[in-house]
Amino acid sequence: MEDQRKRILELVKTGTLTIEEALTLLEALDKEQQHKSKTQNEERNQAEEQHQNEHNEQQSSTKDKEQANTFTEAKDKIFDFVGGALKK
Repeated sequence: MEDQRKRILELVKTGTLTIEEALTLLEALDKEQQHKSKTQNEERNQAEEQHQNEHNEQQSSTKDKEQANTFTEAKDKIFDFVGGALKK
């Protein structure tokens, strides 16, 4: 990008380009750089969001497993209690 700017300025210096033409080209380079930066930021944000979603899914899965284990333990205790009461 910097090389392109230098090249444009050299062309103005040699008279190959007018100042107006150079300004148009420099503005186009700026817009292109802004577009690239915006695109990179959007891609980075999407990647971060995807990572966060995956992390949340893992946490949710862990909580689901813990709840299932708790339920199973409670169920087993209740059946043991009822079974013990029926034997008496």
